[in-house]
Amino acid sequence: MNQTEAGEQYIMSKKKFKNRYHYICRAKGSFNCYASKGRVMGIELTELLVQQLGLSCPFYFETPWGEAMIAKEGDYIVSPIDRTEIYRIARKEFLKLIELFKQFSYLNPSQRRNALTNPQK
Repeated sequence: MNQTEAGEQYIMSKKKFKNRYHYICRAKGSFNCYASKGRVMGIELTELLVQQLGLSCPFYFETPWGEAMIAKEGDYIVSPIDRTEIYRIARKEFLKLIELFKQFSYLNPSQRRNALTNPQK
């Protein structure tokens, strides 16, 4: 489960988790911070794109784990670079991820760990 306002949960095998994320630091409560090892590509679901695809919002698609996932205008459809799966990230959460990336992308792993464990107030 992540610690965003949405509190989303991502279910995956231990092997897949170890392949995709590396440990950063201890976080609040019983949580740890992990960073993705991979990169994704994505596209925003604009009104024009949805129309060009012949869809209407909201729409549903099947996730790699076999469940229906809703997609709404403004959300982002993302995939690992190798295109092995596709999923949605809600607009609000996507923009928060981008902001975090901008804040910490210039830091080396040690500095990033320190920034996450000792946030400035």
